[in-house]
Amino acid sequence: MPNAFTPNGDGYNDTFFPVTTVRSPLDFQFMIFDRWGQQLFVSSSPDQSWDGANATSGVYVWKLWIRDTLGKQHESIGHVTLVR
Repeated sequence: MPNAFTPNGDGYNDTFFPVTTVRSPLDFQFMIFDRWGQQLFVSSSPDQSWDGANATSGVYVWKLWIRDTLGKQHESIGHVTLVR
C-alpha cells in the first residue's frame, strides 16, 4: 500500500486505493478513518478509490478486508498521509 498521496488534481497520486494480488475477491471492504475513528470513506469495490474529498492534510487510518476466491479472509490495517 502507498503511504502518502496528494489529491491536488495534477493527475499524479490523486487518489488512494489498495494494491492486492487478489484479483476477483468474493467480498471486499476498504475503509478510511480520521484520527478520532470517524469513518470518512467506505467501498465494496476494488475499483473505487478515495479522493480525499473534504479531508485536510494529515494522517488517516485505512482498513482492508478481503475474502479471496478460495474463501480465505485477509485483513490489513495501516495509515496513509494526505498531503495538500
